[in-house]
Amino acid sequence: RAKSFASTPGQTACVDCSDFDNQADQPFSTSKCASGEYRSHHCTASSNRKCEQKPSIHNIDGTSRVFTENDQALTLASGAAIDFNSSTIMSTVTITMARSTAAPKDALEFDPTLVNYDVTRSLTAESSTLVIRSSHPANKDALEAALKGVRFANAGDMQYQHESRQVEIRAVVCLTSDTATEAAGSTEVCSAQVAMQVVVEPQNDAPTVTAAFASYSFVHEATSATPVFPNVELVDKDNANLKSVTITLVDTSSGDALSADLSTVPGGIALEFDPDTGTLKMTGEASVNTYTDAVQAVAFRSLSDRPKYGVRGFKVSVTDAKGVSSTDTSVIGDITVKSNAGFYEDAASHDILPCPAGKYTDAEHATACTSCAAGNYGDVLKSATEEGTYCVVCSPG
Repeated sequence: RAKSFASTPGQTACVDCSDFDNQADQPFSTSKCASGEYRSHHCTASSNRKCEQKPSIHNIDGTSRVFTENDQALTLASGAAIDFNSSTIMSTVTITMARSTAAPKDALEFDPTLVNYDVTRSLTAESSTLVIRSSHPANKDALEAALKGVRFANAGDMQYQHESRQVEIRAVVCLTSDTATEAAGSTEVCSAQVAMQVVVEPQNDAPTVTAAFASYSFVHEATSATPVFPNVELVDKDNANLKSVTITLVDTSSGDALSADLSTVPGGIALEFDPDTGTLKMTGEASVNTYTDAVQAVAFRSLSDRPKYGVRGFKVSVTDAKGVSSTDTSVIGDITVKSNAGFYEDAASHDILPCPAGKYTDAEHATACTSCAAGNYGDVLKSATEEGTYCVVCSPG
């Protein structure tokens, strides 16, 4: 009856509320209810006090789930179930992650495709707390589906993190009602917390080589090498140091050479060029910036008196301090070897050849020589000091 209650099973008579409290803001203590239950009503003139079961979360075990960097978000509780026997509408599911300050990009997210009811959610990034709410009459189903859709992810690169770590995530479901009280002044009754464990496995991302494709030229007989990587950038998200860089000439020819002036680059990098494969190897552990400076110093030249004309490409491979190499094998630039004045590029042999007696060229990259007039000859040597090679009148005799 009004203003009375029964506190134990099998009780033969109701107890008047006046024997305890009779104020709406001073409900009976939770000790009047069995473990796992709560008082559903205040003791007022129009209502009876009643004990009901608290909500609970089931089918979430403590088994650790593994999240690997760069993988898709990890679903945490696909089999979760929410249980309660009250007519009171549930209010929230709250999921809280114990996030380390060393991993600020760990995140909780929500898959809305698993929910068939209107659900709102809010994420407090600072405390890593995801709160899911639904006011739908069938909100138990909505909140249960929402709980099944909660996922763990990492929102960025786990820079310089090379060891696995464990993250604890806890979930709790609550009822909110003007008549649901667990302690004086409270209008919220919550389930016990359920813990989920995630083992985060970082990945050592491969270093990368960034450079806008550029083309250069080298004129046969030039006395200085041509820089070929002035704007290249080496990047490693997960390591401060690199172990080696390999630069390969594509379609190399006899006499082609790569070198680097490292006089202004901090020590620790050794150079070795293999003329048979056209490969320049840089070795020795050094910072990413030091290796970037070293690669930017690389230059090309041909040491052959009669080189092959045409295009050579460049490939760059970078290996980090843990032995992981870049995966991009594309050509990032090229250089064209051209003939000098007094020479021509022979289409049959692809060789750069001097003009024969009685012929000349006065420009670079010539594909044929011009015949001199009668009584003249082609003077190749003049190309070094004058503008091109000319036909010179033969001296008497």
